[in-house]
This record gives sequence, C-alpha cells and structure tokens, in this order.
Amino acid sequence: MSAWIGIGRSETGLVRASNQDAFTVIDHTGLWAVADGMGGHAGGAVAAQTAISTVQAQAAFVQEQLRSGSVSAIEVLTA
Repeated sequence: MSAWIGIGRSETGLVRASNQDAFTVIDHTGLWAVADGMGGHAGGAVAAQTAISTVQAQAAFVQEQLRSGSVSAIEVLTA
C-alpha cells in the first residue's frame, strides 16, 4: 500500500476560455500523470486526454501482466 494519496484539480484560470489539461491519479500504483494542453490551440484537449488515456491503458496492461504472472517485474520495466 502506498503512503501517498494523490488528488488532482485543474482549472481554466483567468485567461483561457477552456481547460485543455488532463491528469490521472492511480494511487494503488503510485502513478500520477499530468498532460498540459496546448495553450488554447486546436486539438489541445484531445491531445492531453489521449496522452492520459494511453498512460491509463498501459498501467492497466502492466498491472494485469504482473498479476497474471506471465512476466516478471524486471521484464516489464526493461521492455
């Protein structure tokens, strides 16, 4: 069990009309990830969310591989 608990919050702020940032907190793995948008440029929100979705999917895949015992932690970390 991790000694850390992650909490995230993101705000639009006073300058931008929308918030393009995305983040994930996966406490049981100790993984926290932040993807900064593109300063209001087109596609920034999609890019940030795609990056976070990819991190989440990879984390889930690695967890399942380790849980099933089909690979060792060393193999996952050096792949």
